[in-house]
Amino acid sequence: MKKIISIALVLCFVLALVSCGKSGTSSFETNSGDSAESFAKPDQYASVLLITINPQFRLYLNENGNVLAIESTNKDAESIRDSIAFKNQSFETVIETIITAANENGFIKADATINFEIVESKETDTVQYEILSKAEKKANDTADELKIKIKVNIGDIRTKNDTNSSETETSDNPSPSKATNQSSSEIKPNINQSALQPTHTHSFSAATCTEPQRCLCGATQGNSLGHKWNEATCKAPKTCSVCNVTEGAIKDHIFKNGKCTMCQLDDSINTKENFNINLVYKGYVLEDNSNTLITVKFWYDSEDKVYAIRQNWYYKEYYEGAETITYNGNNYYGGDGGGFPIKCIINTTSIEFRDFETEEVLGIYAMQHDKKLRLISNTNVASVELMPNIFELTN
Repeated sequence: MKKIISIALVLCFVLALVSCGKSGTSSFETNSGDSAESFAKPDQYASVLLITINPQFRLYLNENGNVLAIESTNKDAESIRDSIAFKNQSFETVIETIITAANENGFIKADATINFEIVESKETDTVQYEILSKAEKKANDTADELKIKIKVNIGDIRTKNDTNSSETETSDNPSPSKATNQSSSEIKPNINQSALQPTHTHSFSAATCTEPQRCLCGATQGNSLGHKWNEATCKAPKTCSVCNVTEGAIKDHIFKNGKCTMCQLDDSINTKENFNINLVYKGYVLEDNSNTLITVKFWYDSEDKVYAIRQNWYYKEYYEGAETITYNGNNYYGGDGGGFPIKCIINTTSIEFRDFETEEVLGIYAMQHDKKLRLISNTNVASVELMPNIFELTN
């Protein structure tokens, strides 16, 4: 009887040990509630990056390093999951968001440790190393911005055939064998460095004005193209015809013969707004090839309530008592009033010179940007030949 009782006790003890072994937990806690069942892995992903603070998340990355999906693997992660935006975001941006959210919710204590590990990957060892290096840098940069002290550990990189192994780990947090106390500068690929070279074929983007051809791994080839500049005009600054970057400022208009030489803008301004009765003009009389100079000064005829001009005539031949003026390097002598009375009609776009008595239009002038008056229309009567083509301001 004692023998039977002893055998029964041994069997009970063995059953208890087996039961305890089945109740252990893995290193990946699944999402709380029914979240694990509701999470669906993306159809195509290149790598899975595990970040453990605790909270713990899996980031599913495409070949460009953008996050396709984010999976919370424990209750702490589930509690802040809704505050983690990831769509169209790089894994570095998502890491910053996770660390910030974890800090705001009290999960990051003084001198906390953040672990990174690639638990699945179809990428080369070199690409995995780049991912871990960028993850480590982003974690440290974020900690600096948040003014918190952390330590970053990263696990060994995985070969292409070594996937999903993390799901068989045991322990509530990453084991020392996986989240080793290493920085990315200490991690070496699992294969000889010389053997790594052929595993990555550079795929260079096209060179730009400022950048040479560049591969995603950071390697460059050749030189930048340099800008192809179109010179500045009165409508646009100096502009690259390839990338549209600009330099400097827009040029001023260059007017000649009543038009801008670059944009053909008419050289005229609002006459009413810019007219000044104190302006004095001078110009060559058309009929005698610059031998005669006429100056005009505006005045207001209060009797007829119109503007008019007073004229003075100057000649190249000197005579005693004549006033001397210089114009275009030549001396002219005179000062006598002369000519018939001329009335001025100030319009928005022009000044009309008319005969006081007959109202005949002698000439129509536009005021240019430099305030000169440019003849734009006249009649064919002989007297019109006395009107200058250009009235310039006196000094």
